[in-house]
Amino acid sequence: EIIGFAKHELTCVFQLVAGVLKLGNVQFQHHSNIDGTDGCKLFNEDEVCEVCELVGCDNDTLLRALTQRTVETLRENVKTDLSSTEATYARDALCKAIYSRLFTWLISRINDSIKVRTKGKRKSMGVLDIYGFEIFQHNSFEQFIINYCNEKLQQIFIELTLEEEQEEYISEGIEWIHVDYFNNAVICELIEKNNVGILAMLDEECLRPGKVSDETFLEKLNQTCWTHKHYESGGCKKSQSD
Repeated sequence: EIIGFAKHELTCVFQLVAGVLKLGNVQFQHHSNIDGTDGCKLFNEDEVCEVCELVGCDNDTLLRALTQRTVETLRENVKTDLSSTEATYARDALCKAIYSRLFTWLISRINDSIKVRTKGKRKSMGVLDIYGFEIFQHNSFEQFIINYCNEKLQQIFIELTLEEEQEEYISEGIEWIHVDYFNNAVICELIEKNNVGILAMLDEECLRPGKVSDETFLEKLNQTCWTHKHYESGGCKKSQSD
């Protein structure tokens, strides 16, 4: 309220957050179709009804989105039923999309509220959210991406604050104490380098024919990255003594 959010905006924010939490309660049961294909049905349809009421969505539309996939061809739209596992992924993807858009809107709304509106030269303050590094018992793809985001932010900080500033001090003949730091560009390169980076190999593994799994992807990484100074894996000889 102090920043300038209207009451209806606050209500909408709470409704969206509640909608995401309610979506997390939605569960699916396996269901075999007449034609022998896998499908699913909702275990607790009342939760979906409450979500629709919170976000202003039609019940049938959300139910179809959670349990069916539509594939567009040149001539027609083909609808297929999702398995319970696929429906769970669809539910989670929807939760993430809603939360992501809400978060982006919030940051934009806050920045708009605190910016200076006078003409001419002005100072301004913005909001930047930095994800925290975390290590869990089981680290998923999302955690890897969060940590990758941190490495990129750290790289920007190194380039703007350390490298450029120190170069400017040298060029201007200013006395200063040299700051030693680890340049994490090698970490970013390990993740994002074309053709041989972890993300490039993940794309390649997902697209190749045949049976693919976490294990085959790990094996590919071990073969390609084992010589990299900052790559560690239980499947590499240099890490097996750890």
